[in-house]
Amino acid sequence: MDRTALVTILVDLIIVLKQGREPATVIKAALPRALVPYYPIAGRIVEPAPVHRRSPTPETACGSWASVDCGLKDVNSLEHPLVLSKEELLSFAPPEVNEEESIFMLQVCVHFACGGFAVGIRFSHTVFDGLGAGQFLKAAAEIARGHARLPVEPVWCREAIPTPPKLSQGHPPSVAFCFETSVFDIPLDHVSMVKNQQCSTFNVVTTVAWQCLTRAIGLQPHVDVHLGFAANARHLQRQLLPQEDFYGNCVRLPHNLCLFM
Repeated sequence: MDRTALVTILVDLIIVLKQGREPATVIKAALPRALVPYYPIAGRIVEPAPVHRRSPTPETACGSWASVDCGLKDVNSLEHPLVLSKEELLSFAPPEVNEEESIFMLQVCVHFACGGFAVGIRFSHTVFDGLGAGQFLKAAAEIARGHARLPVEPVWCREAIPTPPKLSQGHPPSVAFCFETSVFDIPLDHVSMVKNQQCSTFNVVTTVAWQCLTRAIGLQPHVDVHLGFAANARHLQRQLLPQEDFYGNCVRLPHNLCLFM
C-alpha cells in the first residue's frame, strides 16, 4: 500500500490525559529513545523513480506546548465536537515542507489548569496503521515511565509482504476516501433488545446504525449497500509475519463487501 497514493494521508489523533508532571519535558526526552528501535519513523517519505515506490529518509518532528487558564471539564475533555479548534491542538508542518512527506509529528499542545494535558499527533498512514502507531506510542510511554525494556520488540520486515501485480506495475487501485464524523450514543439496553447469542455487540450496533442511515437517505428498496470498516488482519498473515509485533500497515481492501438490508 505504501507504493501507491492510496494512503498518503496524515491521521489526526488527540490524546487527553487527566494529569502528568512536566509532560512536555518527559515526552521530549522519551521520543528520541523510542525512535532508535523504531528507526523508520524517524524519517521522511520521498519519491524516487518510479513514482509508485516510496521509502523513508531521516527526519521527524516534535513540537512544544502551551498552557490555558481552564480545566478539562470546561472544554468537555475535548470530546467531539471540539471546543478548541483542531489547528490549536495538532502540529502542522512549516510551509516549506510537504506534509505528505511527513511520517510522524507530535506536540504536547495544551496544559490545562486542572493538571491535565493534551497531546496532538499526526502520523502517516503510508508507514503504519492505527495498531502500529499505538505500538510505537506505547513504547515511548514505557520509556517515559522509566522502563529499561520495551513492552514488545518492534518488527518491520515489510519486504515479507508481497506486492499485488497491479501495484508492482504501477497501477494503484481507484479507491478514494471521504470521511464524515458522526457521534452516536447507543445505550446498552437498546443493544440488548436486538442482540442474541449468535450476534456480537459490534454486529448489532453496526447493522442498526447502517439501517437507520440508509433509510434516512431514502435509498430505493433492494439496493445493495456497501459497508467497509477497519479490522486487524495480522492473525491472517502468520505465514508472512510470524511475529505479532509488526507495526507497519496490515490492510487488505475487500471486494464485494456488502450488507444487505
